[in-house]
Amino acid sequence: MSKKALFIILIFWSAIVTAEIVYQTPEDFIANNLTYNYSKKSIWLSKSQKEIVKNILQIPYTQSRYYVWQDAKENQAFIISYVAKNKPFTMGFIVHKQKIIYSKILIYREIHGGQVANKYFLQQFDAAYLNDDLTLSTNIDGITGASLSVAATKRMARLALYLAKIKIDG
Repeated sequence: MSKKALFIILIFWSAIVTAEIVYQTPEDFIANNLTYNYSKKSIWLSKSQKEIVKNILQIPYTQSRYYVWQDAKENQAFIISYVAKNKPFTMGFIVHKQKIIYSKILIYREIHGGQVANKYFLQQFDAAYLNDDLTLSTNIDGITGASLSVAATKRMARLALYLAKIKIDG
């Protein structure tokens, strides 16, 4: 194989490896799923809440602040990013009265596991709520070849539901 052909193959391969699929921007997700009169608020986690979030996400650290967008109908939107294997992907959740009413993969950056963006997979989260032991009320079926991404979506759903339980000041 010539050096030129190898170079072209490497260029195309690097484009595939670093691909980012944007299904919807976070801004459009919020605007399309909340009523026009919504506001963005901060959720500041206490030390004990941070420990719970670390447990949910199964990571050694977490941020101190998350954001929630809430409309007049008490729908809440959460935008959450999480690393499944190598790169973070971003999901949006609409929560009403501590139940998920809609979820969507917004930006997917991993090479494998993109099947989690399928609407039939995501519909499994509809009506899910958080049990007292911080597990999902609904069993989420896995996808062959997407185990890490499925686990990540479940963790993000649990986080969105946990954040929905926290009282927001203001």
